[in-house]
Amino acid sequence: MKTPTLSTNLRAAASRKPWLAMRFVSAAALLLFGVSALAQSDSAPRIDGVWQTSITVPEGSPFCAPAPALATRDGLVIAESCYASEGAGYGIWVRTGNREYSITFTGNSFGADGTVTAKYKVRASVALAPDGNSFSGTYKTDIFDLAGNPTGAFHGTVAGTRQP
Repeated sequence: MKTPTLSTNLRAAASRKPWLAMRFVSAAALLLFGVSALAQSDSAPRIDGVWQTSITVPEGSPFCAPAPALATRDGLVIAESCYASEGAGYGIWVRTGNREYSITFTGNSFGADGTVTAKYKVRASVALAPDGNSFSGTYKTDIFDLAGNPTGAFHGTVAGTRQP
């Protein structure tokens, strides 16, 4: 005995109740084109692009120079560190709301001899300005030893300006 398929069932339903098949096709078309139209009508500014970012650091910490960051259209992030002793961070961004984003990236810290001495993980929540040319928010950085054990953390604010 042959197992009925969806198309077999639709043909059978259409021959008995044509209105049922039309409802299914109409619903499928509405869903397909509705979702497509929704995605295309999302004209809100996006975070993808090149940014010059600045962070506040805890009092007593060394000055942290503004540093570039890249957010790709497909959700990847490359964030240059503001300290020469840290490598770039690599991670992802996710849209969490209207002009709101969550950003997470990890990187390495280096000793004077160039060896990796620690790892860091940054989590930020930012809001994009209505014009899409700046963002602001908060961040938290966790520091880990090479075995992955937490050794410290700090937090502050972050701001970015879109670069041409």
